[in-house]
Amino acid sequence: MVSKAIVILIISMLCVLSASCSADTGNDGIEAASDPPRDSESIATPSEVQKVSAAEGKQLMEELESYVLIDVRSADEFAGGHIEGAVLIPANEIAERAEKELPDKDMPIFVYCRSGARSANAAATLAGLGYTTVYDLGGIINWPYGITNN
Repeated sequence: MVSKAIVILIISMLCVLSASCSADTGNDGIEAASDPPRDSESIATPSEVQKVSAAEGKQLMEELESYVLIDVRSADEFAGGHIEGAVLIPANEIAERAEKELPDKDMPIFVYCRSGARSANAAATLAGLGYTTVYDLGGIINWPYGITNN
């Protein structure tokens, strides 16, 4: 016979699992562009990568006096359309080029790619190199604010 304590334990575990599943941001874990913007407390802490949605990133970029926006896709992908103001530094070159092209390690940096995998790796690389305020925007496929070919 199952004791009352075991039944309570099982029910508690199911509640915890249920709560963590309902906190999912979508089918694949990517936050939707319609997520509400974060308040000013969302500024990334030093040497920590902050994952932000397109809406959160756009709001932060509007609030900041200066920042760098880096597209870590290939040159061909960049030429096919990128977020206005972005600088191209392909993910496979970020470690070699960062110190020269991004001399201010305290400048807020936003990183994006096509779907989010390369940007996560590039953002972690930048944080590992000592950049203090790094935001991972994820993929341009989730950027609803328009792109440019200029």
